[in-house]
Amino acid sequence: MFSRFIGVFIMLYAAIALAGTAELSLTEDFWAKTTLKRDKIELDTSLALSLSADKSDLDFTWKGDENGFSSFKTVLETELSEDIGGRVEVLFDAEKVESIKLKEYDFPIFEAYLDLETYFKHKDDLYLYQVSLDLDEFTLARLPASLDLVRREEYLRIKLTIDREVDSISLQGIWKKGTLYEGKTTFDHNGEAWSIKEVLIFKPTPSILHPEKGTLTLDRDILDGLSAKITCDHTFPTGGIEVTKLISTVKLERGEFDLTWKGTFSPVGTAFSLGDYDLTLAAEAKLNDLTVNTVLKLDEDGFASFSVKLSL
Repeated sequence: MFSRFIGVFIMLYAAIALAGTAELSLTEDFWAKTTLKRDKIELDTSLALSLSADKSDLDFTWKGDENGFSSFKTVLETELSEDIGGRVEVLFDAEKVESIKLKEYDFPIFEAYLDLETYFKHKDDLYLYQVSLDLDEFTLARLPASLDLVRREEYLRIKLTIDREVDSISLQGIWKKGTLYEGKTTFDHNGEAWSIKEVLIFKPTPSILHPEKGTLTLDRDILDGLSAKITCDHTFPTGGIEVTKLISTVKLERGEFDLTWKGTFSPVGTAFSLGDYDLTLAAEAKLNDLTVNTVLKLDEDGFASFSVKLSL
């Protein structure tokens, strides 16, 4: 009961605050999506209303599925001062307030900017589930850097990212119950026509500097509208590197049509064997204010799904 009261109070307070402004604009968005799968039909709908006034925006979103109403979300974004912004998000399910998120962003600290978010979830009642800190635009060794911290219950994640032109490196640590659970290092390079990223996972073992596994991703624009991506999962056994899986994705974009092929290859001896794969054909058509999106998916067993989404 208390959580519902808090959620409704925030929503009404935001609406009253906007209603008292001089200029108020209203926009509406509606979409309905029907997905046909092998064994069932799924229905999804969404109705969104947005109120804008001065430097504030208030959004209401209703969602439903084949079982009826699923969720209602209201989001208020506003400027708390000339440089500082604020965001309030309240999510309702069919019976109660599911969560409340309060965020303050672009708060200046020396030469950096801080984003702070508190996340309340409902269990027996609302409780503080998570606190997130994001410190941006500071320098470390004369290079742009950012620091992210997430704390919830017995979980702590700290991530440091350093950027250098088209390259970046991030170091991340995860602690559970006060003990180091996992370390992660990410190297990222973004060129004009291609990008490459390597993610390495470390476990707290005596040889902590020796990675346990990794993922190498290569993205490349081959031609205008044609791109390819290869993802390679690998491990580091003693004395080398062992590839465990290859995922290849080829995407062709032509006007309102997108054709995507994705296949998973597994090592068999000295070669690779194609296992799961899927083919996706997406198309978009517009008629005045009506937009129609269709998506057909096929996999190794044939038909996988077909969806039609109507948006106003």
